[in-house]
Amino acid sequence: GAMDTLYAILDEKKSELLQRITQEQEEKLSFIEALIQQYQEQLDKSTKLVETAIQSLDEPG
Repeated sequence: GAMDTLYAILDEKKSELLQRITQEQEEKLSFIEALIQQYQEQLDKSTKLVETAIQSLDEPG
């Protein structure tokens, strides 16, 4: 009946919404992972710079 149709439509809408939410969460997650990757690389470079600086300070002359 009409109610069955209504429930079917609502169920479909709910599925679409859940799918969209999941998709958006995945996009945000991969964005954050990319940021973390960038920061990690920056940190590695900085660490290497500091290590190089310390080594050059340790060298006599």
